[in-house]
Amino acid sequence: GWDNRESYVELENCIRLNEQGEIEAKEGTKKLFDAFILECEEVDKVEHPLSAELKANTEPATGPAGMGMEAMMMAAMGMMPMGMGMGMM
Repeated sequence: GWDNRESYVELENCIRLNEQGEIEAKEGTKKLFDAFILECEEVDKVEHPLSAELKANTEPATGPAGMGMEAMMMAAMGMMPMGMGMGMM
């Protein structure tokens, strides 16, 4: 076996697809080690729809009057955003 870990192929914009061809996860950049590549060809990028689960996880949660989830949580816990300390209200 060869132990040169400095040699790799870097893949950008990696995505994981489910059985329906929908994007299940966006994984960013990956390094491929220990692979024997016989040939490589350039292909056109194909747009894939997001899976329902990924859509639900990437859409910002909003509550009353368009208030973001973080602001709702802070309001529920009686907290003030940074910069809103005593004397600044």
